Amino acid sequence: MAGGKLQPGEVLVHDAVHSAAALRKDAETDLADLAEEEAEYRRRVDEAQKSVDSSDYHRVQNLEIELSNLAKWLDKVAFDQRSCTARLEEASAREQKGREFIEKLEAAIIRSGQAARVAATDLQNDIAELERRREKLTRQLPDSLHEAYTVASKQFRGLGVEKLEGSTPSLCRMALTEASLNEVKRTKGVTTC
Repeated sequence: MAGGKLQPGEVLVHDAVHSAAALRKDAETDLADLAEEEAEYRRRVDEAQKSVDSSDYHRVQNLEIELSNLAKWLDKVAFDQRSCTARLEEASAREQKGREFIEKLEAAIIRSGQAARVAATDLQNDIAELERRREKLTRQLPDSLHEAYTVASKQFRGLGVEKLEGSTPSLCRMALTEASLNEVKRTKGVTTC
């Protein structure tokens, strides 16, 4: 998280983690419901076994049918519990992997930010050193050249000198015509744009 706001890549991971957490919570809820259902069926088995008179054949036969049905429901609950447990384990694993990825991503962002701050500080120090060197060199220029440099530097936002590479100045990169190039070559000293 950069400044508390999620970046585009983080949003996707964040959404995936929330999705996995939602699936985990659903599986936990389903397992809790199944546990209640199982407890209810077991209670009904106990109740049915206690309430039957073993001397009455018809009631014993009904008890066997009821217990058989309850056993089927308990088997279905057990099957569903295994399925929910597998879903829970998968969702928990996905959620954990997502959280670990987010932690690694946030750590990488922090490291990148720290590296950027160090690089920016180094650049600022380099700029300050170059400005000191420029000031020292400009003080060594003859007055007329110093004045021309100062005017050009103000006019071109700090760029007072450029080098002619062939027919192209190094800063503006606009190729000079043959006539302009010949005029620059004939001029002794410094020329201006």
